[in-house]
Parts: sequence; C-alpha cells; structure tokens
Amino acid sequence: MLLTRATTRMLLVGFSLSVLLGLGSLNCITAPLGAPNAVEEHRLVSVASSATVRQLTWNPTSSALAVIVSYEKAERQAKLGQRLAVVRLSGRIDFLTKGHWDGLPRWSPDGRKIAFTRVIEKPSLRELRLLSRPWRDLKADEKHEVHKANMKLIDTDICVIELDEQNVVNVTKQSRQDSGYERFLLPDWSPDASTISALVYKLERYGLWLKPLERLPGDSIVLLAPEQLVGIGRYAWAPDGDTIAAPAAEWPSCATSLYTVNLRTGNWRRITQIAAIPLDQHLFWSQDSRRVIFASRTLRGVDFWNAEVAQARVDLAFQAHIPEGYEFHDYSWKRDGKQVAIIGFSNTASGTPNDAVFVLSVTQTQPKRVFSGGRLTSVRWSPDGKTIAFVQNGNVVHFLQMHE
Repeated sequence: MLLTRATTRMLLVGFSLSVLLGLGSLNCITAPLGAPNAVEEHRLVSVASSATVRQLTWNPTSSALAVIVSYEKAERQAKLGQRLAVVRLSGRIDFLTKGHWDGLPRWSPDGRKIAFTRVIEKPSLRELRLLSRPWRDLKADEKHEVHKANMKLIDTDICVIELDEQNVVNVTKQSRQDSGYERFLLPDWSPDASTISALVYKLERYGLWLKPLERLPGDSIVLLAPEQLVGIGRYAWAPDGDTIAAPAAEWPSCATSLYTVNLRTGNWRRITQIAAIPLDQHLFWSQDSRRVIFASRTLRGVDFWNAEVAQARVDLAFQAHIPEGYEFHDYSWKRDGKQVAIIGFSNTASGTPNDAVFVLSVTQTQPKRVFSGGRLTSVRWSPDGKTIAFVQNGNVVHFLQMHE
C-alpha cells in the first residue's frame, strides 16, 4: 500500500489510543509479597473480570491514581463507554464520569483537577467488534467501518473535572468552533497549573494548544509544528515551564526525533534523531530543566539517552538489559532520576503470560525483579518515590510499596 503523507499522519495519530473496555465491583486486599526484599508492602485493588483498567497516572501527593475503566463485554450499545475513576491506596475507588468515552487522564499539579479526553461520537458495538479482529480477515466494507471507528476514537475534546464539585467543563469546545480544529489529544498541565495544554490537529498539521485557565472561556494559543512532522508523541513540560519536549515522527522517513518547543517564541527545535524512539514513551526532565532522558528499544532491553537541550548534544546515559525470556514493554522513572521501573513481557513457549516488573538503578546494568505473574501493563512510579503501581491481567491494580 502506498502511504501518502495524510495517511501516515492518520496511522501515527493512533499511537495514543487504545480501545479500552470493562467495569465491575472492587475490593482491596493487603498482602505480603514474600519474595523480593525490595518490597515493603503489597496492596492490590481487584476489579471484576469483565473490566479493563489502563492509563494510570498518580496524583501529586502519591495517594491515588486516576485511571480509565471501561466495558469489554458489553452486549448493548447503551453499556459501552470508558469511565474516569480514582483508585486510592486505601482501596477505595470513585467513578467520576459515565455514559461517555473518556481517556488519557492527567492530574493538575495542585491535585484539584483532572484533565482528560472525551470522544465526541462513541463508536458502535459493531465497530468495536470489528476493531478487535485481524485486518486481514476483514471484508472491504468492514475495513471501511474500521476506518470510520478509528476516526471517531481520535475525534476528541479536552475536558477538566473539578474534584471537589465533580463539575466537568469542556475546555476545547470554543477553540473547535472558532478555529475548526478537528481533534485534541494528550492533555497536560503547566508546572504551575496555570495553563492546560494538548496536541491539536487541523488540515494535516499538528500543533501545541495552550490555554491559560484564567481566560476560560477565552483565547488560546496554538504553536504549529513544522510541516514535516506527521506524528507527535507524549510530550513533557520542563519544570521551569518555558519548554516542552516531544518525540516526533518525520516525513517521509517516519524516523523519530526528539524536539523541544520554546513556549516564549513558539520555535520548534530538533535535538536528535534516534530511529527507535517510541512515540508513546515517558520523557524525563532534570529538575534544572537542562536535560531530557528518553529511551530507545534494543533487542536485549532498552538504551536510555541523555539529551543536553541547550547544546543539542545526546549521550548514552546507561543500558538496561532485560533478562533472557523477556521483552521490554513499558517503564517509569523515579522522580530523583536514580531508578527506573520496567515491565518485561514474557516470551514463554507455553503462551501463558508471566510478565515481570524490574527495578533498575542507573549505576547498575542488571535490573532486580520485584514482581512476576500474568500480563502486566501501565507501570507508574509515584511522585514521592515510595510506591510502584501497575495493572495485572487488565483488571487488578497493584501497589508495591518499596523500601527506601
């Protein structure tokens, strides 16, 4: 198939999307982990088997996660949806939305609000079932329906919920109406919580959308990306609030480079090109806003690179070697930058998942396994560095409290 520039943009825009489904009753269990002495306490929150939980993000005080819970086995259109929820370390869960298709939550730095995406038109039950089938098995008309469903899933607005009042506000509706932007993706906040941001897409071109909250409803700012960028990944604000870093795919090679955006001037600057940078990774800024650490996958694990932003210089920081039988899947940095938690997918001949969570110090090359069993996803280290959270088999949220 010949890939045009527009088609490539459509393929890459889906990097941030998952068809997340499922919901059920919950309970909390406190249990000792037994094996690794790195873990002080192990808590888990179990959701009914019909549920799927993903897109974990910690609140600033490390006391709760915002997650997306959605229906996987719904038999009726009315039951379809993705719900924003908060899972607390105590085991309590609060559902904040219902009846919509919500995703990609991000806490405000003050912990009082959560920004998230909301699909404008939910896909149908038939479209979701077609999405779960292999592309090669679809008929021509079914492929058209799948394309239509994918377009629905990326046609999103950004909403903000006030946790005290449970009040949801659509913060991008006015920009969509006034400027004709087609979709808003990947919400985030400035470090001082004064501005909400998102990726925006219009007429085959990306940009960064910035909305000072004191202007709601009011003008927003869009910093258009260079035309050659056909995909932009999970971006990250520098602690000083003046710069954003983002992995971006370039046309026509689709090689991925690290870019920075000067928020004062609007200039996009290419820092480096490393073809194996995944668009969905978690960039890590140093506290002085001078360096960005990013990852590139290798056959044995992952290489972590240190990018000096001012000099546009990149050096290999260290390499993480995943034990044989595992494949690097996801990772999360401890805030002090001295350790990283990694999920390794198992490559067992039996086909039964036996994934593992590893903890790696930057002074070591071999990670320490702290948990294993089942299919593991969405590893996230808490801001205070004390707890590692992840999901097991789609419906169990684990909290590993780590020894200092």
